[in-house]
Amino acid sequence: MHYKVGATRDGRLVAAEVKIVGDTGAYASTGEAVLFRSAAFACGPYEIPNVKVDSYAVHTNNPTCGAFRGFGGTQVAFASETHLQS
Repeated sequence: MHYKVGATRDGRLVAAEVKIVGDTGAYASTGEAVLFRSAAFACGPYEIPNVKVDSYAVHTNNPTCGAFRGFGGTQVAFASETHLQS
């Protein structure tokens, strides 16, 4: 995940650009649904008026990935909060 966020001097978030690449394994399985959810929740609970999110499910020679609790939302929640605190 790659995050780029713009804010005003008073700390108000005004823009975000997010790129998410997910390893979906050798088969399509649930990778598309997980990446869709990741894109939908990429900015967390914040109201950001200008947002661009690109998400990619990439086929690899790894085992098929599957959904688990949070279904893509937990990964982007961790990434966005970590980015905002740095």
